[in-house]
Amino acid sequence: MILHFGRQGHEIFATLARFDSEHRLQFVCSVIGLIVFLLSIWSAARRNIEEIKIPKDFWPREWVPNIATMVSGALFVISAFSAATGSTLGFCFLVVYIILLVFMTFRFGISRKSDLGESVVVCDRRIGIVTTLIGFIMFISFWIFGPRPLQYTWIIGPLATWLFGFSVLIPVFSALIRKELLLGVPVVGLLLVYVFVVNISDLNDNHGIRYIPTREPVVLPEVRARFQSWLDVRSEAWKKKGRRDPYPVIFVAAEGGGVRAAAQVTTTMAALARDPEQAEHVFAISGVSGGSVGAAIYSSLVRDRGQDPRHWEGRARTICTTDMLSPLVGSLLGPELLQRFLPVPVPLLRRNGPFENEFAYDRGRALDLSLERAYQSGNTSSASITTLLSNYPHDNSVPELFLNTTSVTTGAPMVISTLSIDRSASRPTPFELLSDVNPYADLELNTAACLSARFPAITPPGFLPCRRLIAIDGGSSTDRASLTVKRRFVDGGYAENTGIETAVDLIDLLRDSGDASNASWRPVLLVIHYESSAQNSDSPARPELPPRRSVGFDEILSPIFGFINGWGGKQLVTRESARIHPNIRSVTIHFTDPNPETPLILGWYLSKEAYDAMNQQAQSQSARLDELFAPSSRTGN
Repeated sequence: MILHFGRQGHEIFATLARFDSEHRLQFVCSVIGLIVFLLSIWSAARRNIEEIKIPKDFWPREWVPNIATMVSGALFVISAFSAATGSTLGFCFLVVYIILLVFMTFRFGISRKSDLGESVVVCDRRIGIVTTLIGFIMFISFWIFGPRPLQYTWIIGPLATWLFGFSVLIPVFSALIRKELLLGVPVVGLLLVYVFVVNISDLNDNHGIRYIPTREPVVLPEVRARFQSWLDVRSEAWKKKGRRDPYPVIFVAAEGGGVRAAAQVTTTMAALARDPEQAEHVFAISGVSGGSVGAAIYSSLVRDRGQDPRHWEGRARTICTTDMLSPLVGSLLGPELLQRFLPVPVPLLRRNGPFENEFAYDRGRALDLSLERAYQSGNTSSASITTLLSNYPHDNSVPELFLNTTSVTTGAPMVISTLSIDRSASRPTPFELLSDVNPYADLELNTAACLSARFPAITPPGFLPCRRLIAIDGGSSTDRASLTVKRRFVDGGYAENTGIETAVDLIDLLRDSGDASNASWRPVLLVIHYESSAQNSDSPARPELPPRRSVGFDEILSPIFGFINGWGGKQLVTRESARIHPNIRSVTIHFTDPNPETPLILGWYLSKEAYDAMNQQAQSQSARLDELFAPSSRTGN
């Protein structure tokens, strides 16, 4: 259903429908995968009916398998044609659908003579065995035989990975159901109880956040000292130009939204950096989810190629349009699913350098490696995107990063930053830093960015071991024992999806330092925001929402709708609060769907056409970017 009705599925079908050289192999694998998938459904249904001894004169015996296969195939054909009218993919799916329909109707197959001399068609079982073996061999090879987990899923693409994965799962679970009916033993029920016990006991949790342990606490520059040194260099150059107004310091707030949000960051920063001097004003980026990924990509490209977008915007396009979805799908349907049935986490066969807390079948790790590979696909070394936070370059061209996650324990933001905060010399901040959780953990930049983008169930929560001192019963008030506990973190959008709150907190922290240099600079907040075509409006006021039609079950549905709409309303209030902030100029860059044929998706698979449309939208809003440097203190966008 996700493939057929979700925007991510539409993007996948539309990309394959173009049948270009880059995706030709994925096209062929998807067609083969559809054949194997539909035959798996039909064969499994036929086997189930035969095993449970349904009378031959009972009409559903013949038609139920056909109907189940026809409906599934029809959905794929409709999806292919709706993504691109008259596409080659749609016609290929339609031909496959018609051939299989004829086969299922007339049952062309291998026959043998029974003991009574009757001709019996035996193709059902053989087709089931063949399709299961094809799906199993194709799918299992993607995550066992490669030097990197799931590397072959990039070759065949997300649709074929999905189809081959289910071609294995359907006959396996179908066989379990048959055994339960034949033996009279609740095989599936017992298996579910076992899985429930293993998972609720937390024995097989393999969703670790990989890190390098250090003997001493990780040392990062203090935020105020770093800001002051950064500002001193720019203030001097500002005054030499004859400017007497305060220096505008830009803080970027990049909201979440998967790879779409990442592309919003790179296209906006490319538009801003058309004038290299403008990009010099960016001190920090506060990212959430995909916005954090985009911030990591941009900062790494600037480190490698400089601030001139002519040197890196083509690579940014390649990185953001590289398939990061296939490894997630392959891991979810293969290794990750297998891990749920195992009592302990599967370790890596080969230790990955000094990293700890890393497991083989973790799809969170698959996303980390996907981002690393995507960065390499831009003809760029992965050294920058995989740099350790302790080695982050604090020079005058690369912005500082504040990557927002959400603590499962407290529900409050936990920020992974390239800077530290001296708690003794500042007012309390409403968020904790990674150093507050585990000061001895050093993360790679891609791991930190992807931790901010862990939105269940697409990507799992990640845990980080941390030491806590607890009081000893019966001991003195100073007696403490060290206890290692798990702290779990999820997508930063759970707490706040705009990145504005962290950016404003950072501004307030720097303004409250009491330094006389406060008069020499003024904060400017650049908000990067997406709205669907139906919601898009330049009006800053709260939009008038249409009354929701009653659908019944209000006692059940109203709390659900209230929770969902309340979360969305909080983002609206946050943006409005930043807009009317008396001491901060706020400028918003809006992105929206360019047309119904090119929706901007929430996921990890973005077409080049969608990226180009977003780049065009960013370039068309150059006038709004110029407002960042206007001398007045506020703007009303």
